[in-house]
Amino acid sequence: MIQRRHGVENLKVKGFEIFNPFQAISHLGYLKEWEAVKKEFSELPLDPFCDPNYIRKRRYSYAYINSHSHELTWPPDSYDEQCVYYQGNFNNEHKDIHRKFPSISIGVRRNPILKLLIDNDFNRTFWRTAEVRQYRVGIHLVRLMVTPHSPRAVASPDVLHRDGEAFTFVHLVNRQGVSGGENTVATIDAVGLKAGDATSAQIHARFVLERDLDSFAVCDDMVCHAVDSVVLADGADHGFRDVILIDFTPVLPVLGMN
Repeated sequence: MIQRRHGVENLKVKGFEIFNPFQAISHLGYLKEWEAVKKEFSELPLDPFCDPNYIRKRRYSYAYINSHSHELTWPPDSYDEQCVYYQGNFNNEHKDIHRKFPSISIGVRRNPILKLLIDNDFNRTFWRTAEVRQYRVGIHLVRLMVTPHSPRAVASPDVLHRDGEAFTFVHLVNRQGVSGGENTVATIDAVGLKAGDATSAQIHARFVLERDLDSFAVCDDMVCHAVDSVVLADGADHGFRDVILIDFTPVLPVLGMN
């Protein structure tokens, strides 16, 4: 279900874009690798910063991508058991907190689908300067899970927000046994509002990611976004919504260094 206010969206013009790159995976014969990505989510550990009333699972690591060669490199500390993630003041639930999440597995790092998604996403970005050669790439694997004893799950933050990274891409991996989870993209002046409290003038689009690799991208300087909670669907004994989040931030060159 997709409702757009401005018609066809474009990341550079509108600040957001909705797309689905699954055809590339099918064309390249990566269906087995795609199933391996899906399986990874069943083994995610609990998000240590999740409200105990909900179930959210997560892994996180980061890498660097060269803007010319698209070579991806993983710094040594990204292989640590836990990887540090910092958003400054952009997450109202965890302001100025250096959060540590379990790192993503070697299997995911080596899976060609991750590099395919990163390259596809990076090619959609745009930048104000050509001098930047390296970009930090953040990769989150997040599962929102519901059960009869915990029938609702929320993202963090659960209000309209900016991420603090220049571009963020959200890719649906799997969705079963849940309802809800509507995404909202809005104007920046809606930051801090619940999606349902934003005015029609502030809302660019509302949509639900439903199929494998239904995806969207946002430019952090132009829009804010949120996802509603998911709830246990009628007749389901459990449910989940699995997404890969990929974000890009330029690594600014230091004066006097090559």
